[in-house]
Amino acid sequence: MFLRFSYCIFIVWGLASFQLQAEEITKEITIYSDIAQQNLTLHITLPSGYRSEGTTRYPAFYTTSGTSRLDVLKTQVNWLSHVGFAPLPQVLFISLPSIEADKFTKASGSLSSLTTQVYEKEVLPYIDKHYRTHPYRVIEGFSSNANQLLSIFIDRPELFNAYMIFSPALGLDKSNLVEKLLAKKADSRYQHRSFYLSLGSFKENRGTFEKIHNHLATWSKSNIKGLEVITEDLSHKNYLAAPVVGLINAAEKIFSDRQPQASLFEKTGVEGVKQYFVKLHKKYGYELDVDNSIVDLGFYYAQIKQFVKAEETLHTLINKSPENIIYLVRLSEIQQQGSNTEKAKRTLTIALKHAKTQKDAEAISFIESRMTALN
Repeated sequence: MFLRFSYCIFIVWGLASFQLQAEEITKEITIYSDIAQQNLTLHITLPSGYRSEGTTRYPAFYTTSGTSRLDVLKTQVNWLSHVGFAPLPQVLFISLPSIEADKFTKASGSLSSLTTQVYEKEVLPYIDKHYRTHPYRVIEGFSSNANQLLSIFIDRPELFNAYMIFSPALGLDKSNLVEKLLAKKADSRYQHRSFYLSLGSFKENRGTFEKIHNHLATWSKSNIKGLEVITEDLSHKNYLAAPVVGLINAAEKIFSDRQPQASLFEKTGVEGVKQYFVKLHKKYGYELDVDNSIVDLGFYYAQIKQFVKAEETLHTLINKSPENIIYLVRLSEIQQQGSNTEKAKRTLTIALKHAKTQKDAEAISFIESRMTALN
C-alpha cells in the first residue's frame, strides 16, 4: 500500500521502465503436432527485461484468444504487470495454437480431448524447455474459446494453476460439459488452484451459470488446501467489455496475496513478512520477492509514528543491498516524516554517491532536488 503511493515520486524513473516495456519481443514459433497431425503456430511475447543470457524466470500466461482480441489482451496484460505492485506478475505471454476447426466445432466440445492432449504433451513441455518459466501457469479464455478451459479444469486441473474463464458459450456445448462439472467433486489435484468464472450478457447461459455457481460454492467445504473458486455475474456489462473487466477482477482476486496489507505484520515485523511469503511458495511454486512488502511495512510503522521500527525495517533491506538507491531514498522519506531532517540529508548524500557511481542521471537529478528541498 505505502510503496505504491511512494512510487508516484519516481515518475522519471517510471518512464524509463515504460521505455523498457516497449522493447518486448513477440516471436512466432511453429511446431509439428504428432497428436493433431498438423503444424501448430504459437505466438510468445517475452516480458521486458527477458534476456537470452539471463537467469530470471517468469510465470507463463496462456490464452486461447483469437486474433480479434489478442492485441487488446496482450496490451492489457502488459499494463497490469509492468511494475512490481501491479495486480499481475510479469509473465511470458503465450497465444495457444488453434486446432483446425471452426469456432462452433470447438465450442461444442468435439475437439476437447485432442486439444488437451496437445497442450499437455506438446505445447507446455515445449515452452518449459525453451523458455525460463516458473512452475506457475495461468490460462484464460473468452466466449467460444473458453469452453475448452472448463474441460481442462474438469479432467486435467493440474495442467494450470489459475483458470480465468470469461463468458463461456455454455449454450453451444454438446459434450455435456456442464453436467460433468456438476458431477465433479474436488480432489487433491485441485490443491492451490484458482478458478475464476464470469457470466456474460447472453441470457441463455444464465441458468447453467447459476448451477455451476451453486455447485462450486459447495467446494469451499471440501478442505482442499489452497483451492480458490470465484464466480462473478458480469451480464450487466457489454459482451465485449466483460473480458476486459473480468481480467482485472480475476487478477486482483487471484494475485492479491502477493501484496498483503502491512498492518498484518505490525506485531511480527520483518520476520512475519518473510514467513508469510514462505507460505505463498506453496501456492506459486517459486519464491516471490518479499522486499516490496518489507518497504510497505516500514512506511506503515512510520504512519503509526513508530519511527525507530520504521528505520530498522528499511535497514534490513539496505544491509542486504547497501548500494540500492531506491531503498536509501525510501529511508530518507521515513526519516523526514519523523522530523529528523539532518538524518534524511545524510541518507540522501549516501544515495547520491551511489547514483553517481552508477552513472544514473535520472536518480542524480531526483536526489539533488530532494536535498535542495530539505535545505
